[in-house]
Amino acid sequence: YQEIRLPYGRSTSKGNYQHLSNSRNLTFDAIFGEIDLRSVSILDVGCALGQMLFLAEELGAGELYGLEPHADRYHAAVSLVDILNSDVKILNERLENFYDQNANKYPNKKFDWVLALNVIHHVNDIHQFCEILTKLSNGFIAIEFPSLTERIWRDDKSSLMRAFRKYLSRSKLPLVGVGEKGYTSTFA
Repeated sequence: YQEIRLPYGRSTSKGNYQHLSNSRNLTFDAIFGEIDLRSVSILDVGCALGQMLFLAEELGAGELYGLEPHADRYHAAVSLVDILNSDVKILNERLENFYDQNANKYPNKKFDWVLALNVIHHVNDIHQFCEILTKLSNGFIAIEFPSLTERIWRDDKSSLMRAFRKYLSRSKLPLVGVGEKGYTSTFA
């Protein structure tokens, strides 16, 4: 899923995600394009191994935080920070806990970019999740979600996805869809 370049010409494996034909670099390029990331702060919610943060660091991004609630991915990401001699900070926390613990300590803490890539369909309370993303954002929020043809829109969690669509329709945020089919679309 996240193929990260390692020293000596090695890289991490995609694991059980071999069906993905493209690396996450395409998603990174779709989000950031030609944006100058020097000194930009980024919070990546559900960062997995931290690939987006490592790519941003290579381009000079400043303060980089990743939240990964799954212990195995968290430990792998922390190991990669060490292997890559990176300044990325990976925390084993859910977004809600991170916000609650830091809201009082750092009431004005905001990030230039907040990423929530391929995690929205795992969230229990979409409204609360999006509200926290908004409170932590100083500029931009990128939310990646399954394409409309994915099963997630039709299965048992469809009420969750309906809530997400309802929230987005009220929020007036522009949506950018990025998919494996090689298309990028903007929806008003």
